[in-house]
Amino acid sequence: SSAASAASAGSAAATAASRARGAWTPDRARWRSGDGGSPRVAVLGPIRITAAGPPPQRRRRACQELVVYLAARGESGASAVEISHSLWPHQDIPATVRNEVIASTRRWLGLRPDGQPWLHESDSAGRYRLDPDVLVDWYLFRRLRARGESRGVAGAEDLHTALGLVTGAPLHDAERPALAGIRPAYSWLPGTALQPELILAGITDTAHELVEMCLSTGDFDGARHAVGRAWLADPHRSDDQPWRDLLRIAYAEGNLEEVRTIIADLLRYRDAEHPDELSPATATLISELLPAPR
Repeated sequence: SSAASAASAGSAAATAASRARGAWTPDRARWRSGDGGSPRVAVLGPIRITAAGPPPQRRRRACQELVVYLAARGESGASAVEISHSLWPHQDIPATVRNEVIASTRRWLGLRPDGQPWLHESDSAGRYRLDPDVLVDWYLFRRLRARGESRGVAGAEDLHTALGLVTGAPLHDAERPALAGIRPAYSWLPGTALQPELILAGITDTAHELVEMCLSTGDFDGARHAVGRAWLADPHRSDDQPWRDLLRIAYAEGNLEEVRTIIADLLRYRDAEHPDELSPATATLISELLPAPR
């Protein structure tokens, strides 16, 4: 998809070719272990912030959203005014409320080993930023994917590790409808690096790449696992690519009965009566795998 291609291009641009093979191992280890003190921002599923400081007692959801917002902003950061407009759109909130959220979030994220806060104080231009060493699972995913793609079939392990970061639908919590009278959360997400649709496209494409690698080496279990990770991120199974991948896996295994079962399941998911009603790519694959009797 075009969104996934953009994600892949952005990933490649953000990944310096000069970095040594294995450069992501420390980040990956720190993510898994939680050691090192770096806050961890999980968006590849329900939003979760893991940090060493005291969790906010008030406005916790706003504090969580501020962390995700600044993670999306990256090096450009955000001014106090931008924070207000993004987290409280169309609301004239007092500066004291915004400043309370920023201060609570800074305490929550805690301090680096050198004593500096993970949420930097505003700089001379009045902009707030997360420290570059704050770990964000989507950015780690992209780095692993870029490295895996650069290594050919040998990169399957990196793609497998990247997909292992997925815990559910991207930014699942952000989809909750706002209650009447409550600020609309995450309204700033469209068009950012953390847009859920963009992330889902990246996960789906990565799973497809891993399926291709696994099929080329006869690793059917690995291929099925990749499809499962794609569907973990897309519980409604709205994209046909994992369905096509699963069809190709079953066919490669010589299991035509399963191929027919998968087709029947897909038709039910799409509320369709015949494969011709599916997307052209899917209908074409089905006709190739199960040609009509002459």
